[in-house]
Amino acid sequence: MLVAGDTAFFGTAVSTRNFVAIDLVTMTQLWNVTLAAGFWGLTSPVMADGLLLTTTTNGMLWSLNPASGAVLWNVSLGMPLVAVYGPIAAVG
Repeated sequence: MLVAGDTAFFGTAVSTRNFVAIDLVTMTQLWNVTLAAGFWGLTSPVMADGLLLTTTTNGMLWSLNPASGAVLWNVSLGMPLVAVYGPIAAVG
């Protein structure tokens, strides 16, 4: 989740593939956009140069207009993003 000013931006789930903006003062949804894949919560969205950037589980980086949710561009990162649950052990 990213909070910028009075707005929270976050992906909802892997199955719904929705990315939303909520006004934290009025607690109303500002916009909701469905992207090509879902979110595992592996990364948090960031704001850079006025663009909202987020990733999805299919390995895409998305640039959204923070005011409207309009997709400005997307690019493949070259590999899917996966979640690892449980202990991680190094062998060797």
